[in-house]
Amino acid sequence: MKKTQRIELLEKQHKVFDLFDEFQMEYRKSIQGIEDKWDQYVNDDFFIGSRYLSVLERFPPHNMRFRYVCLLKNGKAIGVFYFQVIHISLADSLQGSSSIKRGLASLFQANLLINGNTLVTGAYGHYIQEPLDNTTVFRLVDQVSKIVAEELGKDGVKVRAHLKKDYPLSTIPDDISSSKYTAFQVQPNMEFDFDKKWKSIDDYKTSLKSKYRVRMKRAKKKAQGIFKKSLGLEDLTRLKETMYDQYMQTVDGAGFNLFHLHKDYNIGLKQEFGEEFIVIGYFKDEEAQELLGYYTLIKNANDLDAHFLGYQHSENAKHQTYLNFLYDMVEHGINESSHSINLSRTAMEIKSSIGAKDVPLKIFMKYNNKILNKILPKALDYFVPEDKWLPRNPFK
Repeated sequence: MKKTQRIELLEKQHKVFDLFDEFQMEYRKSIQGIEDKWDQYVNDDFFIGSRYLSVLERFPPHNMRFRYVCLLKNGKAIGVFYFQVIHISLADSLQGSSSIKRGLASLFQANLLINGNTLVTGAYGHYIQEPLDNTTVFRLVDQVSKIVAEELGKDGVKVRAHLKKDYPLSTIPDDISSSKYTAFQVQPNMEFDFDKKWKSIDDYKTSLKSKYRVRMKRAKKKAQGIFKKSLGLEDLTRLKETMYDQYMQTVDGAGFNLFHLHKDYNIGLKQEFGEEFIVIGYFKDEEAQELLGYYTLIKNANDLDAHFLGYQHSENAKHQTYLNFLYDMVEHGINESSHSINLSRTAMEIKSSIGAKDVPLKIFMKYNNKILNKILPKALDYFVPEDKWLPRNPFK
């Protein structure tokens, strides 16, 4: 069977471990052709569905590969696993760091196999239907990852490091000491829950303490004269370069970043999802020519997900652009009767000032190189930026 034609049901029946010796793996390099099967076995979450994964395949960050696995028992899938493969250069990912720090970081270069999605905050690496305990799931993901790494090696991609992304604390085994993974915690996810009593943005405003009502009023006043527009496909195409430049301004200020979006990523999402993918632009003029910034929202069942954004940083203080983005997202959610907004990582303090709560998540990483893996805990302590911030409670 020619390599280009094989369906990639692995001929070798891998023994995952003793509990799963009767299992098979179906291994794919693309979601194309297995969309119906994949969607049968995952929940209805936007970021694990085949439609979104297909857009990401068409418009990927530079040098990112994807792999998909269905775990089969008696010919029936009981779990799916999503992987991204990127080449990490820790030195290049550290923005504005000292030459000494970047020099040490240059030791940590590798093809990294990630169980999860680096573009979003959350656990989007696997969905398992079998009722398994946390320890078994953790081991299962590790074993499937090893097999995927073997298959990548056959294609000339040598995986040197593994990463399991964004585990909620409730899903972490009590003891991972034998796994050789290092656990570390980065910025938490910020989630905003809506009060069912809020029927308008005025109800939200009334629920705030006096200090935060004044703050909101001041921010709204600074936004007077800004023209806001819901951007369609034609707008996204016309403004693509400007939007990408403003996105990069935001990325460059983040301190650490593993990837840069494809310039046509937003266009691809709009083409596929239409009104489910919301893009709001802030303009200096009514003709929508001079863009101050934009934010994106995704309708995810009864919730909203704040996705990527960008803005002119030189104009942010004058118009409080970013803070107004957050207030407008809240207003949009109230109008849509949404249950919550996932505001993702970064800018935790300002997000908490509008009412978002932090949800801690853990990441697990290991190197195949025994020496690098041994020093990895100390390296992560040194390289992973620690964000000190003060949680706020704006409600009465």
